[in-house]
Amino acid sequence: MVWLQTYEKEDKKYSHLSEQNIKDEQAERIVKKVSRHFKLNANHVVFKNLHTHGGLASRIWNTITMIHCPNLLIVAHELNHFMLWKKYPNRKVKHGSKKWFWNLERIIRYCERKNWWRDEEKRLAEQTQKTFEKRLGKEAYKKTPECKLEQIQSSIKNWESKKKRAENVLKKLNRRKKIWEKKATGRV
Repeated sequence: MVWLQTYEKEDKKYSHLSEQNIKDEQAERIVKKVSRHFKLNANHVVFKNLHTHGGLASRIWNTITMIHCPNLLIVAHELNHFMLWKKYPNRKVKHGSKKWFWNLERIIRYCERKNWWRDEEKRLAEQTQKTFEKRLGKEAYKKTPECKLEQIQSSIKNWESKKKRAENVLKKLNRRKKIWEKKATGRV
């Protein structure tokens, strides 16, 4: 029952994380962000009503199964499994070892620095508001004659560069053609 002692140590050390429950979407977002940063294979997150524990990491299916509305410590714990599987593929790192806690601390520090643990919902609301305002501004700008003029000018620039590229390719091909004509006729 070493793993039970490990869970108790984690709960004591990171009590501030075990008290904060998050929504399923936010947990999935955090898992994807952390796995992308550390290049982990945690591809899928599944939420079920698990009765025995808060989460389960599967190395075979590259999935993390968690309870609905998990706390942040469960998310970090399950990501830690993937981190250790990546770092030590041929060895089994036990719960509660120094390597276990060092990697768990690394994940938690990274997420706290990025502030993903706390203000995720507030940040998302602000971000959606900003994108909405940008979209409104762009739509209003697209209706102006200045925008149409810019579009036409950029289109002219693109076609002129394509014309230059085509002319350069034709010059090179003509040079090669002359060389091969000389070789074919025997006048080298």
